[in-house]
Amino acid sequence: IQEGREPAAVDPPRVALAWIPSETWFAARALPPGSTRSEAMLLALDEELAADRAARISTAEVQVREELAAADAAGAAALAARIDALEPTPARFELCAWSMAQAGRAAEYEPAWRARAAAAREGPDEARSHLVGARIALARGDELAARAALGAALALADPDAAILTARLLLASGEHRRARILARAWVEDETARGVPGALWALACLAETPGSASRGTPPGSGAPVR
Repeated sequence: IQEGREPAAVDPPRVALAWIPSETWFAARALPPGSTRSEAMLLALDEELAADRAARISTAEVQVREELAAADAAGAAALAARIDALEPTPARFELCAWSMAQAGRAAEYEPAWRARAAAAREGPDEARSHLVGARIALARGDELAARAALGAALALADPDAAILTARLLLASGEHRRARILARAWVEDETARGVPGALWALACLAETPGSASRGTPPGSGAPVR
């Protein structure tokens, strides 16, 4: 390992492993995204006597997004649900709902959302509860309900609601509205630079003669 550089991920094993105590935590940090790493991280989270539990939960939270980006929706959903069960927060609840939607498991999570959304209504976590509702509505194909929930979250100045709304507008070919909305959030540091990318895509879609005019090409999967 060269100083100042992140160690390269090791290749996942090609056979099922019988993990020994503490081995899963090392494996979860060494393996690349995928089902084997998700399994190792889940087992590492289950080690109740671990003194570094906070670090494990924080690492797992980062890995949820990495697993989603690597198309391991099942692993991401399992990790997100475990994290939310261990140390629930509004942000982790929303991440769990998002992951469940990507994995096609939103229906089983909806009762929990309704209970927690009711508790969060008119409180500091209200925006997150609206965003969770939008995720679940999109997962069941109800875009009208999703847009209503996103509107409520946007009224509370939630950046993730702005990002999801801009994605929906882009997917439906409403490029000008997507551009205007994304531009308003470009300088928001909590949005992790995503509005800038969406703004650029919307500008490209509006360029005369651009091949991306009309609905932007994609995998055909619905926005969630």
